[in-house]
Order: sequence, then structure tokens, then C-alpha cells
Amino acid sequence: MIWPNATDYNAAVQNPQLCFRDADLRQGQAVGDLFGLPRPHSGNFADVYQIRGADGQNWAVKCFTRPVPGLQARYHAISEQLRQTQRAFMVEFHFLNEGICIRGQWHPLVKMRWVEGFRLNEFVREHLNKPALLDRLAQLWVRLAQELRDAGMAHGDLQHGNVLLVPASKSSSLALKLVDYDGMYVPALADQPSGEFGHPNYQHPQRLRKGGYGRHMDRFSHLVIYTALRCLRYGGETLWQRYDNQENLLFREEDFRQPNRSQLLREIWNIADREIHDLVGHLLLASQGPLEAVPALEELVEDGDLRPLSADEEARIDALLEDGVAPLGRQRKPAAGEALPQGRGPVLSRRSKPQTTVLTAALSVSPPPTPEEKAAEVEHEAPPPAPIDPLMSRLSHPAWLATLSVIALVSFLVINGMVGLSITQPAVVDVVANTKPSSQETPHHKREQGHPLPQHKQGDDPIPKPRREENTAPKQENFSLQRKQGEDPTPKQENTRPQPKQAKHETASLQSKQGRQELVHFSTVDHMSLAGTLYHGWKGKEGMTVLMLHDLGSHRNTPGWKRLAEALQAEGHTVLTFD
Repeated sequence: MIWPNATDYNAAVQNPQLCFRDADLRQGQAVGDLFGLPRPHSGNFADVYQIRGADGQNWAVKCFTRPVPGLQARYHAISEQLRQTQRAFMVEFHFLNEGICIRGQWHPLVKMRWVEGFRLNEFVREHLNKPALLDRLAQLWVRLAQELRDAGMAHGDLQHGNVLLVPASKSSSLALKLVDYDGMYVPALADQPSGEFGHPNYQHPQRLRKGGYGRHMDRFSHLVIYTALRCLRYGGETLWQRYDNQENLLFREEDFRQPNRSQLLREIWNIADREIHDLVGHLLLASQGPLEAVPALEELVEDGDLRPLSADEEARIDALLEDGVAPLGRQRKPAAGEALPQGRGPVLSRRSKPQTTVLTAALSVSPPPTPEEKAAEVEHEAPPPAPIDPLMSRLSHPAWLATLSVIALVSFLVINGMVGLSITQPAVVDVVANTKPSSQETPHHKREQGHPLPQHKQGDDPIPKPRREENTAPKQENFSLQRKQGEDPTPKQENTRPQPKQAKHETASLQSKQGRQELVHFSTVDHMSLAGTLYHGWKGKEGMTVLMLHDLGSHRNTPGWKRLAEALQAEGHTVLTFD
């Protein structure tokens, strides 16, 4: 069986009544981009589409772009575990073995409620100037790690794209949600590894090299995210601008694979804050040890207290960072009991408990909820801003803007070239040479196939040719409009003079009737194959070039669209219509 690819799914979801078996999805409509085309969110081996149901409920539909062994059994076990544990940070889903029909064959999909919210890195980026909010988020992250451990589960791919902050029970608060459960560990799947290793910027080097599956596989990711939040709480926007690449939260895979060459690790290791210094040390030691030896975050940060580094651990870390990039001018480490320097706002001591703080401008940090409260929430005084569109966030990056500019320029040149190729000599079919009829056609008449050279009728006076002197320039033919019977036999002027307006009008009307149509095919950046019709305009570059995209449910040959294109062509403009 040939497995569907991204293009197959993109075409199928445009007809939900035909491709889906689930009642909610059959009555829905795929949410599209500015052109009305479905916009997939692509992952490692699946594309996710947003389907808006008839009742307004949005669904996330995950379509697999390659076969995954044991997919049905895996999702059944995960669904059963979530039903039993009822954790607020998880999202209910349904695995449909016969979910979507492609070329007459049914394929599986996962149906999940669509979750609107901030991706973790987007939320942090927008609140870099609110250290108290980052403090609260770090506390919630520790509690989420504890809840996952208590539930006997591990996510397998904790990273910025799979951690969302969504509207919570209160209108002024946000809660953490985890999505994408393909590589999740639950006890029922202990002997069935998923084969997925997670985002490399958040994973232990050993797991990326050799794999790793079990309850312990999230520990390193927990430590990476918590350390990044604490460092950004201190370093703020300056630190973010230096190391963000939109696919990480400060750290990259290379930082853990070659720590002695990491500028980031050297910089944050030398931060004059005891808590951050110790935390970076624990992360670095964990990255160089066995995956099974990574400490659990909730054990490393117990009741708000971070376990300090020993003298031996300090020496090992210094050795790991030696012989790499040039040091940044190391700051003196504060001695035990010495007052910590001021960073961006108050810095928590290793032994001080987090206190309730009220920021009148933006944020209120509440005391930790009781153990019975499962949802971890961050409170705001004002409603949370609208979620940032991941596509617009990506397109706002300078590299993407430059790429889009190049694509726009190339598209303009291609269309201009197509218009240029369509330009021919003016199709003047009612013009004859002032010479005797010849059996040989001129190149001009060969281009005008289907319009033979008109012959003189009997009784017409021949149009006289101007005299020429002997031994002069080569013979030149004069062209003039053919007279009809009964017209004044006065010879017309040579073609070097401006053509009368009436003659131009007659010529243009003839040209508009001869508009050429051409079937064209081209591919889009998302690998969609589009078919279109190019209506060549007789004005060439002097006319407009019109791109026409019909609305959903119709096609380029719908009578209304076709008449409009032909009408524009009749005026001399070039039109491109496509499905």
C-alpha cells in the first residue's frame, strides 16, 4: 500500500464530506491561509490540520505521512492511561483507525481538540521584561515535572512547540498544556519503544545517539527548560537576542555535545548569581553523564531550594569548559553567605522561599495552589493577549522576509517572461502588399495561420507603387489598408506615417478576437501542483497582468470566472487563472 504524502492530505482535507468518516469532521471545514488553502503544521512524521466543525468547535487532525508500527496499540494504551490519571495538563484525543480516505483507501488519524495558546518560547519572548512572571513559570514547570512523575508517564519530546500556555479556569490566568503524544511512555508500553528521540535542542546527547525510552527520558528536558527560564529571568532580552534561533530556548544541541566550545555555557556559568551558577553546573554535568543518572528536577529543586554544587563538581565543570572558546572575563563567584548582586530585579537566594509578590503594572503572582489543584496557572491582571500565529511568527524573522522577497521577485520575473513570450507582431489581417500576388507567404503571414492573404477582387484598381531610382537601396514594399469596392481610389500614405485612429481601432478589435489561451502547470512552495489557464493579452507589457484565484467550491472554468478572464483578455490584458 502506498502511504499518502503531504500533498495527498492537503488535497483531501479540502473535501471533508468525502475524505472523513467521523461525523464532527465530515461537517467541518479546513481552516486555510490567505488564499483559502489548508495550512498544515508539519512534524517529524505527521501533518496537523485545523478543522472547524459546524458547531464552531475546532479540532486538530493529525495525519501520518509515513507508516508507524503498532500505532493503534500505542495510542490506545496512552488514551487509557490519560483516562485513568485525569491530568489537567493533558488534552483528550481519539485515535481513528479509518479516519481519512485517500485514493479509495482508509488511513489512520488522531482527532484532538484544537488548543489555542502561546508556544513556550513565544510566551517567554513576550515577557522577558517581567522577571516575576518568569519566576512563577519556573515554579509551575517544577510542579508539572512532579505530576508527570506521579502519573508514571513521560512525554518524550518536551520542547517549545509541545508546551502551550492556554486560557485557564480564570479569565486572567494561563495554564500549561502538553500536546503531541506520539513518543509518550506509559507503563503499558514499557517494552514498546516509540523510536522517536525528540527535539535535539532539548535532548540528552546519549539519547540522540543511542535512543532511550522509559520513565526517566524527560528528566534532561525538564532541566534544560527550567535552567533556561532561570537564566532568562536574570539575563533578559540581551541574553535572548544573542542565542535565540526560534527553534530553541537558549540551548542548542551543540552546547551539550561540545561544551568546551559553547559560548553560551561559559557566559551563564560566569553569571554572578549563586543559584544560576549551580543550576548551570548541574545541567552541564548531567549532559556529560549517563542518561539514567540525570537527576529529577523536583528532587534537585526541593521546596524552592536548589542543591548546591560540591567543590569536586565545580572542578569537573571548570575542566569541561577549558580549552574551548576564549573566556568572557570571569566574574568573581560570591562566597557562601555573601549578599548576592542585584540582577534584573530581586534574585532569590538558594535558601530563601519564594514570597508572594504583587506587580501593579502587569502581574500578580499567587501563592502555590493546593495539591488538589491540578492545573498550573499564571495569573494576569488583564486578559491574556491573542495567541501569536506560529506562521506569522516564523515569517517575521529577517531570514524568512528575505526569502519571501526573493520568491516574490522570481515570481514577477517568471510572469513577465511569460507575458514577453506571448507578444507577437500586430495581427493586421486586412493589409496587403502593393505588389502582385505571390505564391510565397511572408513570415508575417506564416505567423497568422488561419488568416490567408486577401486577394484583390476584380474591378479593384491596383494601388500604385512609388517610383524608385535604379541602383539604389534594395526594394521595399509599401503597405496600406485594402480598399473595399466603391471607395476612393486615392493611394494611401506609406506605413512610415501614423496609422489613422479608425484603422487602429479596427486592428485592435481583430486582435482581441484572436486571444490565445494556454494550459500551464506549476508547483507551490508547499509542494502543491496547480493547474491554470494563461490568457495572452494583445497589449503585452503595456497591459495589466491579472492573477485570478476563485473561491472555494468553484474552479477556474466556472462560467463567471471564465467570462471575466475573457473580457479582460478582450481589452488586451494578460490573465492567469488557476485552481
